[in-house]
Amino acid sequence: MMVSLSQVHMKGIKVNLPSGVSGEVQTKREYVSVSVDKDGHYFFDKDEVADQELLNRLKMAHQSAPDAKVFVRGDKDSVHLNVAHLLDLVRAAGYYKISFEIKSESLKAVPGAH
Repeated sequence: MMVSLSQVHMKGIKVNLPSGVSGEVQTKREYVSVSVDKDGHYFFDKDEVADQELLNRLKMAHQSAPDAKVFVRGDKDSVHLNVAHLLDLVRAAGYYKISFEIKSESLKAVPGAH
């Protein structure tokens, strides 16, 4: 048996991700990156796309890689409705392995410290 480790190179646009302490590093090669920026613009990898184009690209990706995991990147300043709509589009394309990408906070941070 041969095992190969690889680091995921981010395919999505740069957004101001929310922080969290419960995230884990992903090393899976086969994945799809979709994003929503603070202004509500949607992206497939780094390409800005309208809703229908995003859905079309997700469906095409699902046909070629139905087991791929989808990484959702939502800017922390985006309204909840935009992220929920993005999630709807991902699920409408047939994907159910969905992860929300966050920035990891240092585990040494003290809760409530300013």
